Amino acid sequence: MHVSVKSYLMAGVAIAGAGAVLATPPGASPGVSVPAPAAPAASSTQVDLAALSLPLIGGAGVGTTAIGNTIGGFVGIFVGNGADADPATCIAPCNGGNAGLLIGDGGDAAFGGNGGRAGLLFGNGGNGGGGFNAFYDTDPESETFGQLLDPATPGGNGGNAGLFGNGGIGGDGGNDVNTTDVDLGGAEGLGQVPNATGAAGGAGGRGGLIWGNGGDGGGGGAAFTDLGNALGGAGGAGGRTGLFGNGGFGGFGGIAESFDPGEPDATVPVPAGNATGGAGGAGGRGGLIWGDGGDGAFGSFGHSDSGTGTGGAGGAGGAATVGQGGRGGIGGDGETIDGTAQGGNGGNGGSVLVSGTGGFGGPGGFGIVLDGGAGSATGGRGGNGGGSGTLNDGAPGGSGGDALNGFDGTGTGNGDFTGGAGGTGGTGGTPFGNGGTGGHGGHAVTEGTGKATGGNGGTGGTGGGLGKGGAGGIGGNAHTGKGGTPTAGNGGAGGAGGFGGSAGSKGAAGAASSTP
Repeated sequence: MHVSVKSYLMAGVAIAGAGAVLATPPGASPGVSVPAPAAPAASSTQVDLAALSLPLIGGAGVGTTAIGNTIGGFVGIFVGNGADADPATCIAPCNGGNAGLLIGDGGDAAFGGNGGRAGLLFGNGGNGGGGFNAFYDTDPESETFGQLLDPATPGGNGGNAGLFGNGGIGGDGGNDVNTTDVDLGGAEGLGQVPNATGAAGGAGGRGGLIWGNGGDGGGGGAAFTDLGNALGGAGGAGGRTGLFGNGGFGGFGGIAESFDPGEPDATVPVPAGNATGGAGGAGGRGGLIWGDGGDGAFGSFGHSDSGTGTGGAGGAGGAATVGQGGRGGIGGDGETIDGTAQGGNGGNGGSVLVSGTGGFGGPGGFGIVLDGGAGSATGGRGGNGGGSGTLNDGAPGGSGGDALNGFDGTGTGNGDFTGGAGGTGGTGGTPFGNGGTGGHGGHAVTEGTGKATGGNGGTGGTGGGLGKGGAGGIGGNAHTGKGGTPTAGNGGAGGAGGFGGSAGSKGAAGAASSTP
């Protein structure tokens, strides 16, 4: 919704009316009346002063339409909303129109264009447009059958605010869904691999230089393929802001899935397709004087039947001066059946410069073997906790991701499983803040006969000034079926104390067990 500019227009009309009274010849009646303006017409400025009825001034023969057009055109330069891009008529990428120089909202974009900027004084930035999806030749009789004709395109950036207002939201990246059944690679192929790559999301616009929030980042595009590799698009970064306000949230990473089994027995072996989920976007910085940092976004999951499925990393939380640091995003899960699964790392929490608590480190993503497959899995590392401002304790590190044989750990495949390490705790604020606790190590759970190793706990954060060091994180548990080899994770080391503070305690080790 654009902000109405009627109130600003009426102020301008009143000034114009006052000028007309002063210009009336001696002895003549001013006779100037200004009725309410008609509803604004849809235009790039949403301003229609030509509809205002201005009578003759002092009996002189001046036309009302000419005066209205002149004033309307002049005011429209400074006050009015930017036009939204029209998908039916524009040529991609379609940017949103800019607002009037002083007041108004930027227009929304389309097809990967950037949102329009707001007025220099008041107004919100326009939203970025979503990108195009990838386009393939699906005609079996075509010479280019199965080939990528147009790749997915990224989302547009959100528009910036002026002195007061919010940044626009970034557009989502386009998806790449490759459903062709033609293998263009391999021993007798054309040397082309039909990979799929999702496009990145657009960044959020900057919030007002004096007051306002940064825009959220757009989501990354998804990637699916039956043949080749899949890479999800990265989420867009959240917008920063000026003196006062909160940073925008990062955009989510795009999903990635590959079902390509490869051709290991071919004359020229073809590896199985891999899949990597898109990374989450980082949160925007909070205001330089006051405001919270934006949260980092989740990384997305990556699934590969026979290759390596890797989860996207979580986005880092935004920093703050006085306020809360943004939380680190959760790492995406990595999934496989007969290949390798690797959970994404959690994002680091945002730090605080003067006063406030740092953001928590994001947990690492899980590594999961599905459907009783023979694959192996490793959990992602937890993100580090953010450092805190004066008197506050550091934020805790994120937990390491679990490594599981099946969603509940009851799978019987004989692969190896390793939990992710916990993240490091954040630094405590001076003069008495304690360091944050290290994140716990991830668990490793299987009913197969392979190895299961719990993740190590994270190191505690350093104390600030006279503060104590943070405690180390607890090590992850390990469990296997009968005949397996479980090894518990080690506890994390305690953090160093401040100049006059004691060191933190070491974390406890995890437990190891096997089914009798």
